[in-house]
Amino acid sequence: MRRPINFLISVGLGLSIFIVDRFTKMWAFSNAQDFVDVNKFLSFKVNFNRGISWGFCHSDSSLVFSIVTALVIMVTIGILVYGVIKVLQGRLPLWAMAVVGGSFSNIVDRFLYGGVLDFIIISYKNYSWPSFNI
Repeated sequence: MRRPINFLISVGLGLSIFIVDRFTKMWAFSNAQDFVDVNKFLSFKVNFNRGISWGFCHSDSSLVFSIVTALVIMVTIGILVYGVIKVLQGRLPLWAMAVVGGSFSNIVDRFLYGGVLDFIIISYKNYSWPSFNI
């Protein structure tokens, strides 16, 4: 009886993260094309990450980007297959399902916008963390 509950909780968490991520990105796309300052540490501004995490491997060369993207997709598919097996066994940690939900939302962004929509900017004085999303 325990495995079906774990499965439902895991899938529910992944789906919840996906939905929250989609709604926050829709809000950002509609409201944060220009800087929206919340306070001196937090602001919002839409930007499209065409690289991997935080713009790593961003390139204007479509060949380089295609090769890197293909490699990332192959690794991601392997991780997802492994994850599906673990979910069905009731053994995938909840944090992993949160990552899967966010990852699927980022895949939707790549199809819609050609890159991942990032909009959260955290900064302190002259230092800024690369923009990110939920």
